[in-house]
Amino acid sequence: MGVSGVVTLTFLLSLSCSDGVPRFANYLQDHMVLQRAPQRAVIWGFGDETKLTTLRFNDKIYTTVSRKERANNLGESIWSVTLDPVSDEGPYDIQVTQPLANGTLATITLHDVLFGDVWICSGQSNMQMAVIDIFNATEEISNAGKYPKIRVFTAALKPSDTPVEELLGIVEN
Repeated sequence: MGVSGVVTLTFLLSLSCSDGVPRFANYLQDHMVLQRAPQRAVIWGFGDETKLTTLRFNDKIYTTVSRKERANNLGESIWSVTLDPVSDEGPYDIQVTQPLANGTLATITLHDVLFGDVWICSGQSNMQMAVIDIFNATEEISNAGKYPKIRVFTAALKPSDTPVEELLGIVEN
């Protein structure tokens, strides 16, 4: 590996480990749906301890500080913001900024976020049945395009014997 490769690798490692670059929890992603009003959605993630975290959403600014007492197994401090109830479905962008140790401002953004009803489905092996295997599958699949605001998210089947802050895997849909 050349000198530039070592410098690049060192820079990337410093960003991901020690510089406290903010990030969202792994299941908070672009194109997601959050529960609409009257419930209050919680946006959270990881960042540098004691740094002011600013969230901008729907013409409102929320601020919080990452707390070390709620750190994950990587030692990252956790920040959390509870949004005011949202009635309009969107779409919205949710932007989070946090100052870095080098004096710059890190910005992360969730794009195309909708607010609506969130259904969490769980069960036994029949919950994994593919749409192609159901009665009238061809018609149901052809009609799926009529519902662009339905978003599907699948957590990987990776159990843990101990509590975890984030999902251990996410299935691409």
